[in-house]
Amino acid sequence: MIRKEKNMNKSLELTKNRTPLEGNFVLSLYKSPLEFYGDFPIDPDTDLITSDGKFYYNLGKNMLDKGIRNFDEISLVTFLNDYPDLKSEYEARGGWKAIAEYTEILDSDNIEAYYNELVKNNLLIQLDKKGFDISNNLNIFNKLSSADEVVDFLDAQLNTVALKITHDMRFETLDYTEKDIMRKQSGEQIGLQFSASSPLLNAFCNGIPRKGLTMLASYTNGGKTSFVFENIITPLLDQEIKVCIISNEQDSIVFKDLLYLHVLTNDLDYWNIDRSKLKDLDFNEEDWKMFKKANKIIEEKYKPYVIFQRVYDYSMKNVKRTIKKLARQGFELFIYDTFKVDATTDVVWQSFLNDSKELFQIASKENIAVITPVQIALSTKGRIRWLNESVLSNSKQISEIYEEIFMFRDIWRDEYTGDKQDIKPYNFQIEENGTKIKQEIPIQRDSRKHYKIFFHCKSRNGEVGQSVIYEFVPGFNKWKEIGFCDVGDENKL
Repeated sequence: MIRKEKNMNKSLELTKNRTPLEGNFVLSLYKSPLEFYGDFPIDPDTDLITSDGKFYYNLGKNMLDKGIRNFDEISLVTFLNDYPDLKSEYEARGGWKAIAEYTEILDSDNIEAYYNELVKNNLLIQLDKKGFDISNNLNIFNKLSSADEVVDFLDAQLNTVALKITHDMRFETLDYTEKDIMRKQSGEQIGLQFSASSPLLNAFCNGIPRKGLTMLASYTNGGKTSFVFENIITPLLDQEIKVCIISNEQDSIVFKDLLYLHVLTNDLDYWNIDRSKLKDLDFNEEDWKMFKKANKIIEEKYKPYVIFQRVYDYSMKNVKRTIKKLARQGFELFIYDTFKVDATTDVVWQSFLNDSKELFQIASKENIAVITPVQIALSTKGRIRWLNESVLSNSKQISEIYEEIFMFRDIWRDEYTGDKQDIKPYNFQIEENGTKIKQEIPIQRDSRKHYKIFFHCKSRNGEVGQSVIYEFVPGFNKWKEIGFCDVGDENKL
């Protein structure tokens, strides 16, 4: 009985400072409600414990929903005049004087710290309820500044224990074992194959490599997301390979539209719905019928194998946590969309390099493939004909991290068939005797079609320096790999 009481008292330590903790966060929201309520969303029913915290949070949210943007005494009282019960609770808590005394000492610049402390405390409470030894280690957890640091600390403890138990420091001889032979014969070491849509690019790298990073780089609005989805993701989904898309820029609706376009055109051969129609669901009766058919196909065929997560900051900790969790659930390919390297400072570049290294480490550890669409500097657009790592700052360091690097751009005006810098697209016809016959493929200007040139810039496994041209129809996100091409090296410097 004494032990139970002791443990209960320790658990109470986790909640004894909840009033000031919640007060700091909730009343900081009042300083800039339009911005802060959107930036720091919480569920007051589960994330707040005290009655004061819940009251002031909901009061502010209700005022914001009514269009009140500045929280002062006059606007607050005016609002409460329409809600007598709320007004009574407000006055019982000390009215405006209680709020003003609190907000005067709060610095809005510290709201992120207040939020992190609240989230950390909520995590500790939940962990304690689930039986983790939190109460006896409060002196340690109190020194940590965020929930992320708590999770990292516990993860490190688990890894330490696992290391001691499993004796993970192993040495191997360099002769082939039966296990090695079986791994190779089973294709385990071969990358994720996307040859169904892009046989040439796929052959260059022998698929998207596991245990490493693949970069796909282009300019702003160049079609990086569209290409990856149609030419890599969907062929893998057709093989029932699990894919996770993590985006720091775009909402899930972008990727939903791409999947619906794929199903409508590929599975249903229906071409009356394009991107513009999908944007507003501007459908006629037949369109709705086919849209519902597409939805059913997605539910049955694709839903089990693809998942999306939107991240609202560039914290690699959150991305790593997602990847670790899903890798253990059988996900094999991760798209982190988008890395930006149009950097003007060494600090930004170092952040990019550090994030890339962290992604590489987790890809290697979890035996997964990671693709990072990368936005390259606009300052090189229209100036560099043959794209390679030189268009990236710190290119040597980047090249050391990535297994494969592809870059692409729009075809230039002087590169069409018959023009000054004709890229002369071609492919090979295989005769019955195995002979390869080179066939030229002329391309002409067409307002309905775009042409993109892809450059294989880096590979750990094969030759580089090849270039391939694609035909692209934006309205339906249709990509067609035409063949090889010969791009000149005359740059506009």
